[in-house]
Amino acid sequence: MDERFALAGKGLWYLFLSVIFVLGGAVALIVPIIGWIACPFLMIAGFVLQFVGPYTARTAHANFQNAFYLSLVALVLGIVSALVPDEGFLAGLVSIISDALGFVFTYLICTAAGELLAEKGDAEQAARAELLWKLAAGCAVVSILCTLTGWVPVLGAVVGVAGVIASIVSFVASILEIIFYYKASNSLKAV
Repeated sequence: MDERFALAGKGLWYLFLSVIFVLGGAVALIVPIIGWIACPFLMIAGFVLQFVGPYTARTAHANFQNAFYLSLVALVLGIVSALVPDEGFLAGLVSIISDALGFVFTYLICTAAGELLAEKGDAEQAARAELLWKLAAGCAVVSILCTLTGWVPVLGAVVGVAGVIASIVSFVASILEIIFYYKASNSLKAV
């Protein structure tokens, strides 16, 4: 078996676990006291695994390495965003940059995984990788447009409706992403 496939599969598995831990942390908040204790640990574990995934797969494809570096930039942006007020121009700008970075991260992961899956002969998962980054692109564009038009008070209602639709599509894309990480990881790790 090509070692690149195994490394990419392992990296995608860490990304799968990352999403599961973050979702687990969010769901844990429903349970009083225990959830409040478990949530931070699950969120931190998911956050760390989001770095470990691309780092593990970095030698399998250059885009995994680029995604790792991009996640470091996103970490710095996250720290900066904690220092920025929740509303106003600067908050909108940080939101736009964050949306763009999120899309580029997804694009890098999906194109790297897609190319390796196609090389391995798993056309179904390679096609799913392409679908995912295209969905991420659409969601990022709508989110950025919502942020930009949100600065125009007259367009508030239109932005609200578009934001709800984009949130639903983004939620569906997130579910597809979880499934993709799982299936692509298993496909690449298989002999």
